[in-house]
Amino acid sequence: MVQLPSTKRSIEEEVLQKTSLEPKDDLTPVSLSEVQTLVKSISTRKAPGLDGISNNAIKCFSQPLLSLLVAIFNACLQNCYFPSAWKEEEVIGIRKPGKPRDLPASYRPISLLSGLANHSREFLNSSQ
Repeated sequence: MVQLPSTKRSIEEEVLQKTSLEPKDDLTPVSLSEVQTLVKSISTRKAPGLDGISNNAIKCFSQPLLSLLVAIFNACLQNCYFPSAWKEEEVIGIRKPGKPRDLPASYRPISLLSGLANHSREFLNSSQ
């Protein structure tokens, strides 16, 4: 049987304990060639994310910028850290074709995230 915490403070401590992650050494680091492969494969037909960086711009990144991305992604993986700016999103409505503009049901919601956040998630998924 699970013992329930008796106070608000102990609930917060238990949540913090269960959600805190220790840095891990067993995640596979991202390589420059993996980043280059990802950059080549990303679609340029997608809207830029909240960071304003389009996939077209990412495809134009030079070798030093790609190396910097590798360092950022690896630091995030190693420290189990996901930057707060990468967690932000904006939900916008896209009108469905042929639907009237004045009806809320005529729109479908999409979330705009940071483009770099989306790409870092791909590496995180492949490292597990």
